[in-house]
Amino acid sequence: MRKFLGAGLLAVDHVFLSLNDKERPRKFEYLGSSGGGTVSNILCMLSILGHETTIFGITGNDMGEKIIKEDFRLFNINHKNIIKRGERKDIKTTRQFTHKVLLNGKHSFESTCYECGEKFTRDYQMIESDLTESIIKITKNHNLIFDRANKATMKLAECVKKNNNKIIYDFGFNIYGKYQKNNEIILTDCDIVKTNEKVFNKFIKSKADNKIDQWIEKYPYNKYLLITKGDKGVYGFATINNEKIPFNLKSIPCEHIRDSSGAGDIFLALTVSQLLEKRHIKTIEDFIKLLNISQALASLNCTFYGARALQRFFLNNNYTSKEIIKTAIHILNEGKVTNSISPFIGLPESITKPYRLSKLDACETCGSLTKKRRKNVVSNNRGKPKITLHDSLEKAPWTMISSYEIGKNHRKDIKKILSKGALFVGSGGSLSASILGETLFIKSLNFLANSISPFELESFERIDNDIPIWFISHGGNNTDILGSAVWAKEKLNIKNGIVITGSKNSTLSQLASDYNWITIPIPSKERNFVSVIGYLSQISVLCGLLSPEHELNKLNNFFTEANLIPIFHYYSKKMLSYSYDITPNAKISENLHLIGLARGWGRPALVDFESKIIEGGICTIEISEFKNYTHGRYINTYGAYDRKSRYVLMLSMPKDEELIEYLEKKFGKYIKHKVIRTDKTGICGSLELIIQSLFLAWYLGRIANKNILKPSFPREARGLYSWEPSWRKGRWVTL
Repeated sequence: MRKFLGAGLLAVDHVFLSLNDKERPRKFEYLGSSGGGTVSNILCMLSILGHETTIFGITGNDMGEKIIKEDFRLFNINHKNIIKRGERKDIKTTRQFTHKVLLNGKHSFESTCYECGEKFTRDYQMIESDLTESIIKITKNHNLIFDRANKATMKLAECVKKNNNKIIYDFGFNIYGKYQKNNEIILTDCDIVKTNEKVFNKFIKSKADNKIDQWIEKYPYNKYLLITKGDKGVYGFATINNEKIPFNLKSIPCEHIRDSSGAGDIFLALTVSQLLEKRHIKTIEDFIKLLNISQALASLNCTFYGARALQRFFLNNNYTSKEIIKTAIHILNEGKVTNSISPFIGLPESITKPYRLSKLDACETCGSLTKKRRKNVVSNNRGKPKITLHDSLEKAPWTMISSYEIGKNHRKDIKKILSKGALFVGSGGSLSASILGETLFIKSLNFLANSISPFELESFERIDNDIPIWFISHGGNNTDILGSAVWAKEKLNIKNGIVITGSKNSTLSQLASDYNWITIPIPSKERNFVSVIGYLSQISVLCGLLSPEHELNKLNNFFTEANLIPIFHYYSKKMLSYSYDITPNAKISENLHLIGLARGWGRPALVDFESKIIEGGICTIEISEFKNYTHGRYINTYGAYDRKSRYVLMLSMPKDEELIEYLEKKFGKYIKHKVIRTDKTGICGSLELIIQSLFLAWYLGRIANKNILKPSFPREARGLYSWEPSWRKGRWVTL
């Protein structure tokens, strides 16, 4: 482990995604805000790699300062030496940028807020008088990383050099006049210099081909010069056995470039970490391998939005430094980056006005005072909860893709126990996912399986202890699932347990570790409510785990951006029209009663649709199989009383068309009905029906002014025992 002191610009990045490829687009989507700045990004990566890091810089005393410090706290970076400008009655603003990202992957940093149009104020420069005794003391045993040459950083570099520590300069932009002289002075003492080709060419001011030689002649004490060329690679020189050897490397290709910001920071952080950990590089081949590992990780960074998203991804998923290097080596062996994880996954939650100054008419993004009209919300003006016009299923494709890949990667872990059948345990949205797991076992693997709730498992006194039990819980901390896991191990002596959870640090994960069960983590971020996005991640990982070999080619094509994104867009519009067919007056009738019918692969979608309708408090619903209606059962459905309040939804796959034709003729005389169809069969068809039913439930909830992503439970709806039944508390309750 090494110690690093970073000195540079501290800023807040507000990330906006353009909805087209034009340099001056009119429409943007605000993705979120996080701390920014070159040195800060580098330190975040170094911290994840296991190094001790400290930051020195300048902020204001506004909300931006809190965002920056919260990021440093999250990444375990010592930020006690940050200088804060402003006093209680004198508010000074922290440097802010609009980080604009185009759909073609290009990006830029601008000084105007795209939400309110206000100009951002300039940042505060650090000066030599800001260097306190505590900061000077840190230089005795810390290496220095900085991104601008001024008297403060020159003084720090001087102190670091005296103590024989390393000086790393990210020379990212040209400066002129007296600051140019500062650059020339400070470069003479640097051990590692990283710059880009544009700055390098302007700084050398020569048209000759031997610019590298000129640099070596001018700055002979530099051990490494790294000149990046974006997607074209990196070149420069490295000091190997006291000899300066030039190199020129191609980049590692990236299939899905979303945002290249921060890639250079990742590249430098990993390069510095490897160079200082490996005390002696014996050959230029060793150095080139080291650089390619750094390039691979920088290329992976380009698949996320935001300059610090990859660091957040590693942090949220508890990656160790060895796992990070292993990831980079895997990319090198593949020859390119094919990452399909959600590009939004490393972004923090969007900042909203209640988080800032709710009593003031302030911009919800940058905090500037403004009179701009706020976005419209749906409301019936009767004091019911407000919900946004458009929400959260648009980011689900990437969650599904990454979860499916996780499932495929864990197939070998469960291969030996598949033939023993399965018992799936889950509640709420996880119980809906369990239904799909059961269906996959029965219809695809031809093995017996069943899905039950946690409390049902606790009613078992004996069970074959070789039967695998699958515990599905996104949060992993609900007492019902925890109690059933303990019961399975201590009372039923279950040897083969599989836990699917979105939290590696949850109590359920800890139990699985203690019991030597298999844990399969799924994406824990990028979800607004566990029963929607979390549910999609659960069913996707099950598809990757349990699908037979002959189905994998179809599923590999299904779980791609090129397929899922159009599917989500198409069904988003289609289910909106379906919702208005059910409620033509744009109002959910108080006595509306839905009847859902499906069979086979359509059953998982139907069960989850019922769950969303009931839990969202939208209306009453009953679900059944087609056969019960083809046999003339459910007499009350056809009764004359209040027949207009009935509405039948049928989930159809290609094999169901004969039944559908019969039922449409039958219902057509008496009851309103609609068919949700898919032309796909098997697993892919089931997934399409699930996506359609999710959108339909969402839109019906929106019409009813109820948000299925975050339902509001009235006091009367609260359970008697919370998450625990009476027998677990050691008492009985008589009603």
